[in-house]
Amino acid sequence: MIRTILVFVLAVAAAIIVYYHFERPQGGERGVDLPESRLPMTAVLGAGGDTSLVVGGRLLRVGVSLITDARCPTGADCVQAGDGRVEVWLRGAGPVTTAQLSTESPRKITLGPLRIELGLLVPHPTVDRRIGRDEYRARLRISRAVSQPDTKPPADTTSS
Repeated sequence: MIRTILVFVLAVAAAIIVYYHFERPQGGERGVDLPESRLPMTAVLGAGGDTSLVVGGRLLRVGVSLITDARCPTGADCVQAGDGRVEVWLRGAGPVTTAQLSTESPRKITLGPLRIELGLLVPHPTVDRRIGRDEYRARLRISRAVSQPDTKPPADTTSS
């Protein structure tokens, strides 16, 4: 009799362990028992870099996948200032979402529950030195999204 009770107790304990291991919400789902991230925050990321944060009980990852730089180098005479671009991505609030930020426009975008703004893109190019892709860093300011996005869709310019 004791053996039967012991087997039953062990089976119940194993079922509880399996339930909590496989059925608990993981990152990106509601119910994550992690402290909320303090927003706004600043992240300095190179291409391939990312940072994790918790917003609204969801574990989110924000990363940079590409940095391109066509800004006018220091020491050069340029007709235009040029532009540096950073492709950012958000994972954890549905499908992976990507967007581009620019040193010109747009400098800020809304991805899911977050507002991401490009602060600096360093180093600035110079005429006497080639900068490797792995040297670039983008300073991103991450905050909660406002209820409406910054940009409106372009007006339809086709005539009827």
